[in-house]
Amino acid sequence: MIKKEKSQYLLFIFLLVAITPYFYLSFFSQPIAEDFGFASYYINNDFFDLLKKSYTGMNGRYIANIIMYLNPLSFGCFILYKVIPIFQITLLIAAISYLISTLYKTTSIKILNLALIITLLYLNNMPIISEGVYWYTGSSIYQLGITCAIFYFGMLVRAIKASKTSVIKNSTLTLFLFILIGFNEVLTCITLLTLFCIALLLHKQQHLKRKLILIQLIFGVLFGLIMFLAPGNFNRDSMYVNNHQLINSLTMSLLQIGRFTLLWVLSVPFIITSFLFVSKLEQINLNLKENHLNIRLNRWFTLSLLILIIFICVFPPYWATGILGQH
Repeated sequence: MIKKEKSQYLLFIFLLVAITPYFYLSFFSQPIAEDFGFASYYINNDFFDLLKKSYTGMNGRYIANIIMYLNPLSFGCFILYKVIPIFQITLLIAAISYLISTLYKTTSIKILNLALIITLLYLNNMPIISEGVYWYTGSSIYQLGITCAIFYFGMLVRAIKASKTSVIKNSTLTLFLFILIGFNEVLTCITLLTLFCIALLLHKQQHLKRKLILIQLIFGVLFGLIMFLAPGNFNRDSMYVNNHQLINSLTMSLLQIGRFTLLWVLSVPFIITSFLFVSKLEQINLNLKENHLNIRLNRWFTLSLLILIIFICVFPPYWATGILGQH
């Protein structure tokens, strides 16, 4: 037991060393493109009027727009711009740790190691890490939204497992859902898909909390409509001449599914981690059952979901703009 504990701490040190370069790179990040534009808008306009104009003229991202305009350049703080990627990565590790601790009952050091491994895999396989983590505007719209979603689903699992629920906890859960839906369209679609799948699973099992998930799904749809029906989306679409082409959007989306699937499946760190995961699968399943989480799914259904997630990520941009401008 003592040897196993020591090995976990040794692994933690190794993982900490492995993730340190990502923190170090933060100090080389520089403001670019939209960072200056959004800061200029904030300085020269009334903030609430600016948010209103963004919703009616640019997009429906009611949460991301707030954070975009409140970037460090708006307050002349260049140092903070370089620190924010460190905060983003740390917050992601915290979110993953929270979700793992909710699903999987084990020691704190094991939870932290698992979170670091997942974070390293995620950063290693990110298509464009400069835009995903080190560019303030990009990380505010996408990365921060992903982190909020992980925290939300951790809270949701805890609510499902809890013997009793309260109005305050349910309201907090709904508030978190409102926040994460407001970041971007892709995250909204993935969140709604996940809630739908959980609702189906709990309904099939006649779970006592199936009503809670149904309510969350309904609220998710309502919040999604606030984003998708924003006048700004229609104005933005009018700027692109090759958009709304179904055949082209489907064809390019399928090609991108093949591209990203190959990139990730052929990743050496991903392959090694997959073998380690499979070797621990029986132990993980036993742990989940002890925590009363029967989440076994059909393997082909699970595989189709993984493919569908990539489709959801790439089809909306192709449909709305005709290009995949950002990954």
